[in-house]
Amino acid sequence: MASDGNLELVALLARMDERITELRDLVVEQRSFKDRYSTAEAARVVKRSEFTVREWCRLGRIRAEKRQCGRGRSQEWMIDHEEMTRIRNEGLLPLASISTAGILAPQPTPVCTETPCFKGFSLIGC
Repeated sequence: MASDGNLELVALLARMDERITELRDLVVEQRSFKDRYSTAEAARVVKRSEFTVREWCRLGRIRAEKRQCGRGRSQEWMIDHEEMTRIRNEGLLPLASISTAGILAPQPTPVCTETPCFKGFSLIGC
């Protein structure tokens, strides 16, 4: 009889220990944030490659600033903690707003009706 009580107590303590470990990990994960993130740090948080995060910054999908790093004129993107929170809650900024600014708009193809040259354009007027 007494051994059944001890087994139940051991099982209860094991479950409590597992739950405490889960809660500790959750608290540590929530506490660890910075004021600003580099693209490498942001990539780890959002589980994407660093190249992808840099492209998002370059295309304006993430609000980020360039800051001086190292020597010379090299700069790196820095992302505020508030922006990281916005990305997690709302996602990326729309790409459509960028294309209206002309960044991604297709360039018109020149059309010539004169005698074609090597590249398909006329020798006169191209």
